[in-house]
Amino acid sequence: MPQRPSASFGDIASDFDALFDDVGYLSELEADALEPLLRSAGARTVLDCACGTGIQAIPLAQRGFAVSASDISPRILAF
Repeated sequence: MPQRPSASFGDIASDFDALFDDVGYLSELEADALEPLLRSAGARTVLDCACGTGIQAIPLAQRGFAVSASDISPRILAF
């Protein structure tokens, strides 16, 4: 039987954003790339599965998209 990892994604929730040099810059950079694609497709709503701390979901919502976001880890969603 395969071994399960001893730690879960939720275990790093409080430190996740610290994995990136500048999570705010990364969020804006990703939104800058995604926004024109979504708008050109006529999208007004976005579903972000495995959203983690919302690196993509939050800036897209701030840009006017109706965003639904989910993650398997309730602890990561709390941040």
